[in-house]
Amino acid sequence: MLRALVLVLALPLVAVAGPRTVDGDPSDWNGTPPTGVHQAATSGDEWILRGVAGDRRTDPGMTSDADLVELRLTTDGTALFGLVRLADITAANAVHLALGFDTTAGGQNFLGDQNPLTVRTSLRPERQLAIHVAGSGNAEIEWFDSGTWYAIVGSAASISVTNDVVEFRVPLADLNGLTATSTFTLTAVTFNNAQGWNNDIDTTATQAVDALGVPGQAAPPANGNNAWERELSNGTIDVGWRVTLTGATAGPTAVPAGECQENTTSSTGEAPCTACAANTATIGRGETQCVPCVAGEGSDAGQSCALCAPGGFGLGGGLGCASCNPGTQAPDAGLTSCEACAPGRFAGQSGAVTCSECSTGSFSAVSGATSCTACAAGRFAATTGSTACTECSVGTFAASTGASSCVPCPLGRFADTTGSTSCQDCAAGTFA
Repeated sequence: MLRALVLVLALPLVAVAGPRTVDGDPSDWNGTPPTGVHQAATSGDEWILRGVAGDRRTDPGMTSDADLVELRLTTDGTALFGLVRLADITAANAVHLALGFDTTAGGQNFLGDQNPLTVRTSLRPERQLAIHVAGSGNAEIEWFDSGTWYAIVGSAASISVTNDVVEFRVPLADLNGLTATSTFTLTAVTFNNAQGWNNDIDTTATQAVDALGVPGQAAPPANGNNAWERELSNGTIDVGWRVTLTGATAGPTAVPAGECQENTTSSTGEAPCTACAANTATIGRGETQCVPCVAGEGSDAGQSCALCAPGGFGLGGGLGCASCNPGTQAPDAGLTSCEACAPGRFAGQSGAVTCSECSTGSFSAVSGATSCTACAAGRFAATTGSTACTECSVGTFAASTGASSCVPCPLGRFADTTGSTSCQDCAAGTFA
């Protein structure tokens, strides 16, 4: 690339409301961030996108200096101010932040100096910035246009090791003519930095380490993924945020832009996207239609299909999961039908994981029982899970139903048949 660094004159900065001091101190950024990962919110005069620490790529040479945790934007009507929070800045000259601003069709098909990272057609920036420690030894903002990187008069950048933040200010007019009420699509990627001027060397010392996210993307590191699986594995930036500036006193607003995420669709596969209905999902990202969950699976709206839980089953065809009927069980996840309780067992409620054994004194002779039957008087069931009751033996009796054992006849009484419900008195002249 050319070695000349060209200065672009910009309009003088006139603070109307809400300017920030670009000094690496985030204390003048007072908005409240959203609670959800890869979620955005407007708070006060700030737009805030929350990332997550620990989801950067971990290839050799890639460090926490490029782990994107939060991004904030605001404007005073003349300049765009930004704050980027990184997980742990160990050295200012290790940080390299690339920002893309897309305002019209067309644009640049890369992001990040000579790095091979490309940008989805609908997101390609007309203006891109590189914020890093450059050949001057200071934090600089370089602006790419027509094959050359330029410095911007009226811009400022600060990288703070103490506070783990990057702050910047850029005149709106130098972002392809933005105004205080313009709309643009923002993309952002981090690299580890190679100190120097972009016109002299490739200042991206690594491939892309992290990128901004959108709702619906995975929230590493809990699920074992990171920015590679979430956004960077195909070598293309596929998502961004469509930001609208709302004047000098109100915070910007934004909606996701680019590729539809998993379990959302549109007619083009790009934002705005609609969540899949319950019991349907997409095969991947950028899809135009949802497909029904297969048998044994179901889903909530906008969620991936998952195995039906034990105690339930799934017929497929978008019908989702249902609880097993009384008298049946589903001991495993992902079943397509429930099985009837075996004789000696029962399930009195729907959604049984396993059928229960009949208690002593009761039995179940058939499959699919919803309850057990008490043994009749004169009969007993000594063990749980009985399929039939046994008659009391001679000399014993069971006076009531539900007996778990028979009682011997007392002295002077007898029972000379099985299945007795009572004992008889001995006749005169006899004894027992």
